Amino acid sequence: MDNNKKTPGSYKAKEMYLLSGLCVCGECLKNVGTAFSMMGNVKYSGRNKLKYVTYRCGNRDRTKQCKNPELRREYIENYVLAQLQEKIFNEQAIPLLAKQLSDYQKSKETNVKGEKQRLNKSLEGIERQIENIVNAVAAGASNPSFLEKLAGLEQQKFDLSQKLIEVEAIKEKAAITEETLRQLLSQFGTHIVNRDLPEIKKFIGSYVEKVIIYEKHVEVIFKVPVVDLAYGDEGSRTPVRR
Repeated sequence: MDNNKKTPGSYKAKEMYLLSGLCVCGECLKNVGTAFSMMGNVKYSGRNKLKYVTYRCGNRDRTKQCKNPELRREYIENYVLAQLQEKIFNEQAIPLLAKQLSDYQKSKETNVKGEKQRLNKSLEGIERQIENIVNAVAAGASNPSFLEKLAGLEQQKFDLSQKLIEVEAIKEKAAITEETLRQLLSQFGTHIVNRDLPEIKKFIGSYVEKVIIYEKHVEVIFKVPVVDLAYGDEGSRTPVRR
């Protein structure tokens, strides 16, 4: 439902825009600091009134200040699909992706273990303070601030205990193997190869974070780190000249 609220226009469009809600104008982002969406646009040009379907900056008609030219739909969509096929949905990339996901999973598990240790240490310190106050009161100390301090420590102990319960409920996940990843990606990869646009439309947002369209180049930002198989560089941005 949240996703539907963000891109309601995709349901009204007569044309299918594979990247609706993902494309933003890089020139406006660079010049005015606002990421205006690149909207789908249809026009007919030439003597034969040929149909052209493009992505066009939403700020062009609003303020007349954006000079970023329209970009043909087939050019940008085919490029993004080619990048998905090259960077994610291919046999060479799978071992690299599996390693990245496994490393990420291990780092998350390490963080959970560290959080458990921190919470347990904090609880021990709170319990020692509570015990000291209780012993002081039992020995005859009657400072009124003791009760106020004790109430605050009891609340801190309760809050820390609740957080510890939540952290301990996080279970370790099974390691991500190349075969597991291959099975997960195989169905999507087939849709990419066959250019099955309705099916690709359903999942492309799971892999592509944003497509930034500048006047002279395009950047595709993926939601997962990818490795350039030609150069071995790791990153999530993939620039291209157009």
